[in-house]
Amino acid sequence: VECSSLLVFELYVSLVLVFWAIFIFDVLYGRFFVVPMDNAQVNLEDRLRKLDEVENKVMLIMQHAGHALEELSKDKPIAKQADAHIHNFRNVVREVESELNSHLNYLSRISAGLPFEGNVYRETVELTLSAERLKIVQRILMDIL
Repeated sequence: VECSSLLVFELYVSLVLVFWAIFIFDVLYGRFFVVPMDNAQVNLEDRLRKLDEVENKVMLIMQHAGHALEELSKDKPIAKQADAHIHNFRNVVREVESELNSHLNYLSRISAGLPFEGNVYRETVELTLSAERLKIVQRILMDIL
């Protein structure tokens, strides 16, 4: 029973780490996917294809975790089946981790020379409010004239 709870905890921690890695990648994905090469389109398509494969592997991770937890929750779990599911789970997690690290390293390399893109939300709101004030002033002037 102690071994089962340890495995469940390990599965849970691994899933949390995978989801955080995907979240971080999603945050970086749209901002820094610039490739300064002649074959940029081919490279981009290849990277997007690999990301689709990673997404499919994440679904596979959840399936393996579900099968392992299902086997461990049985009254009489079969150790070999549970070990096989856990082994598959770990292998796919390693593959996903490796691929995401590769993408994050790539994004770090290409973003090193880019200018800093800070948060411009406040400036955007101020611009929108200024535009609204300008429209109000224009309407007042048109009414006066």
